[in-house]
Amino acid sequence: MSRSHQSRGMICSLFSGRAHWASAGHPRYPLVGLAAMCVVGLVAALVVAGEKAPRTGGTLKIAWVGEPPTLDIHKSTTTSTRRLAWHMFERLFTFDEQYNLIPELAEGYEVSSDGKTYTVRLRKGVLFHNGNELTAEDVIASLKRWMDNDPIPKNYLIPDLEALEATGPHAFEIRLKQPNGATIDFLASIAQGPVIYPKEVIEEAGKDQIKRFIGTGPYQFVEYLPDRHIRLKRFDRYSARSEAANGYGGKRAAYLDELIFYPVADVAVRAAGVEAGDFDVAIEVSTDDYDRFANHPLVDPVIAGPAAYVVFVPNKKSPTMGNVKIRQALLAAIDVEPLMKVAFGDQRFYRLDCSILMKETAWWSQAGCELYNQKNVQKAKQLLQEAGYDGTPIRWITTQVYQQMYKTSVAVKSQLEAAGFKIDLQVLDWATLSKKRYEADFYDVFVTYFTYRPSPVLFYTVLAKTWAGFWDNPKKDELIVQTLRATDQKRQFELWSQLQRLIYEDVPFVRTGDFFDLHLKRKEVKNLTNKPEVFFWNVWIEP
Repeated sequence: MSRSHQSRGMICSLFSGRAHWASAGHPRYPLVGLAAMCVVGLVAALVVAGEKAPRTGGTLKIAWVGEPPTLDIHKSTTTSTRRLAWHMFERLFTFDEQYNLIPELAEGYEVSSDGKTYTVRLRKGVLFHNGNELTAEDVIASLKRWMDNDPIPKNYLIPDLEALEATGPHAFEIRLKQPNGATIDFLASIAQGPVIYPKEVIEEAGKDQIKRFIGTGPYQFVEYLPDRHIRLKRFDRYSARSEAANGYGGKRAAYLDELIFYPVADVAVRAAGVEAGDFDVAIEVSTDDYDRFANHPLVDPVIAGPAAYVVFVPNKKSPTMGNVKIRQALLAAIDVEPLMKVAFGDQRFYRLDCSILMKETAWWSQAGCELYNQKNVQKAKQLLQEAGYDGTPIRWITTQVYQQMYKTSVAVKSQLEAAGFKIDLQVLDWATLSKKRYEADFYDVFVTYFTYRPSPVLFYTVLAKTWAGFWDNPKKDELIVQTLRATDQKRQFELWSQLQRLIYEDVPFVRTGDFFDLHLKRKEVKNLTNKPEVFFWNVWIEP
């Protein structure tokens, strides 16, 4: 049996929604005990090795990847927003080390026998940064706002929703018209996730972005000076979970007094700043810098991931890329390996793979893989001829803020022009690109990357017709609904594989190869994660 099929048996209950935490005697609780034992063992190993215990205090200066478009997670799918803002804001559920669902602000949940009612219990005594206790009313207001903004629930949960109601100060119900096995998975969504804000903050914002950044997270907002920095400080009344740290969940300790995020668009400046001591951490530096820092006396390189893969997203509303044969020509022409070498250099930082969801997940599939990495110029030329392409320039928008996006765009330009495309490469700052990609008249192709996602549910944002690129395909919607309705694990995987094949045939985006991020940290910075999503709780500075 292959590794992917073995892992599928381990976590596919995540997608079907059957895993829950009903009582302390639930079979999943021994996993928490096991995690705690692992942490005890780790602490013992550190003592033997002479490592110091975590230290409280200090300011962590972080060279961030440019200016985030917003700090309101409900309003943005961008990585720069959520990776910064989730230090302030938390969700009801998250993922452990093996990407199983675990509770975060929730204490647990129960499902009715007919699968139509979910009762979620909240942890008591959790405080917002303004000192008010988290209640079900805050959760209800936050979930309704999230549903209004995120295409995932808007398209795949709201149609099934009958009612969302508080049943007490620390409990609420989700009542459905028909079973939806992904209900709890939705509540753990990372991108544009359902973080919880105070009800009054939501009411104050109305349809606009939130005006006050008040959450329940380990760090709280201090100030945002555009183009200068975003400053957070430890929330001294933070209600941490009692379980050991585990993946993205468990106990989150705010060891640091402050986190200061500096928007530094230039990747070389981020790296040089850590070396000079101006920053303690630099996020996503060039992989070309690895050898330079591998044996550095003051700086440690951190390889993190698999983080994501770069995608080229055609605008299906544009006169050119709205033609499926032109999109298929784009797919046929691309040779992935040279793009990855240009962008990442060393093979330690990339790998080629056709599956839309990565090898580490239960959903790794080879459906449609014959259409991946075709590097077939003649086929591309033939498809362009059949499509009647007249040489109209393809407005291709990219950014230098994320070097992997820029480098792959530059490298693929020559490949596509060899196949008969004419490419008008336009370089924008990331905040501008993030907004302009929703303007159908502005571009023909934009570049982004899709981060690691452990289940199809968390991928559906980028498949919604309202997301940038505007993929409107009834067959796609039908397959997603069928997958949500399926309860048999084998059937779920079959339907997901059909959807993956449709992606390769209709080309809503073109996948390149998986890549690993390179972060830098000063040696005194301890316990920085090497997971796909970066975070700074449980991180400390050793003098």
